[in-house]
Amino acid sequence: MKALKIVALVICALLAGCSKKSPHAPILETTNGVLKKNFSHSWALPNGDGSFPDEQGMRFEGDPNKPFQFMSEEDFNDMGQMGWARVGIHWEDVETTKGVYDFTVYDFIAQGGADNGFGIVWVLGLENPVHGVSMINPPTTQATRDAYVDFALATIEYMAANYGHVNMVFEIWNEPNIVNFWDAGCGSDVLCRADGYKLLAEDVGLAVRTHPDPAIRNTPLLLGSAAAGSNSTQRHLDFMDRVLAHQVSGSSVGALYNGWSFHPYRNNGEKPETMAGELNDIRQVLTNHGLGGSLALVTTEFGYQTKNSGTPNYASAENRRRFLVRYWLYGAYEGLAIAGESNWRGGIYEVDIQNGITDDVKALNTVLDQLAGFSFARRVTEDADGNPLASYEWVIDFTNGQETVTVGWTENASRKFDISAQNGKYTQTFILGSSNTITASGGRLTVTIGKNPRYWRAK
Repeated sequence: MKALKIVALVICALLAGCSKKSPHAPILETTNGVLKKNFSHSWALPNGDGSFPDEQGMRFEGDPNKPFQFMSEEDFNDMGQMGWARVGIHWEDVETTKGVYDFTVYDFIAQGGADNGFGIVWVLGLENPVHGVSMINPPTTQATRDAYVDFALATIEYMAANYGHVNMVFEIWNEPNIVNFWDAGCGSDVLCRADGYKLLAEDVGLAVRTHPDPAIRNTPLLLGSAAAGSNSTQRHLDFMDRVLAHQVSGSSVGALYNGWSFHPYRNNGEKPETMAGELNDIRQVLTNHGLGGSLALVTTEFGYQTKNSGTPNYASAENRRRFLVRYWLYGAYEGLAIAGESNWRGGIYEVDIQNGITDDVKALNTVLDQLAGFSFARRVTEDADGNPLASYEWVIDFTNGQETVTVGWTENASRKFDISAQNGKYTQTFILGSSNTITASGGRLTVTIGKNPRYWRAK
């Protein structure tokens, strides 16, 4: 595991304490056992220290402009056993008259979180016609920035007054580095977008950190994403560098924030492990701006789609399943705070559970069945004979302080070999939760690693 501290600030630390639920609840549960059509969801491992919590989360969006309107309050309350949700608060829905805010449409979500102990990442944006703000015309003037700051403060103050804003994080815009969400006439000029966003980040950050109420001042804030796919990494890095180079009272604007949200989608069926180089580059940018030990990296979106092989982010159903699981495992190795695997807009980047418990969900549940409460301990780098494992071969030990679970997979061809192990019987669990018994003798356990992770635990 990289000996870096940039993700040591986990989401639970950002929130100054998270509710714990044990044992973890099933990922999928609604009133009728089936999620609504177009219900967009994801799961979170909200730890940045290589550990797996007892909780998981979801992101829901539905219609891209009107989230969750198709979902009943009863259905939502049945999601209360989930660990985290990422929800967009749409500015135009809460401020239809200048200076007058109505958040009641979001009450059942906030109340559900308060009642059931799950955290919420609120994404604040992205349009409001009463201020002339849209994704084409984002808040780049002082007047529109002031209006957005008022909206952000009103949101935080409302949540604090009504729900104590416990277990809540507030994300400032969504993907301001790309034209889809921050046009501003910048065309392909990512630095133009950064120059607009950095001023908004400053204004919001200062307004929150200088608020007279200490509870508001300590609100966890996330800067918007600067990575939305591996096909344009340098542009994302340039955006991030330009924003964090912006100085506020002699420090990076990032010092006003708790985390940097990013979306490391893979292109052309790339494996999750291919994000290693990007993570190193992102960490270097943080270090360059004096934020290597203070600004958490939080992945709030990630996923693959299986609908169209000619589009980015495509993967076969089998690859998507194994890649999502490996994303969790690899994220724990890297120390990422993972707050989202996306089923984006009801069926593009999806974990398809609209017709019941599918293999995707079984595979993700298996990770939690095996590793809830466990933390990364070490990566095994050689076999029982001292022969080095290849860089694409992964054997990782996780521990809860009392027992160890070893997980193994490969990015390439399957291979059988021996690993060092205490003599005795072991349960070998496969990706969908089935298992058998294997035996270690002579201090050796014979294992086979393939593209689907397997788990080995002493009986």
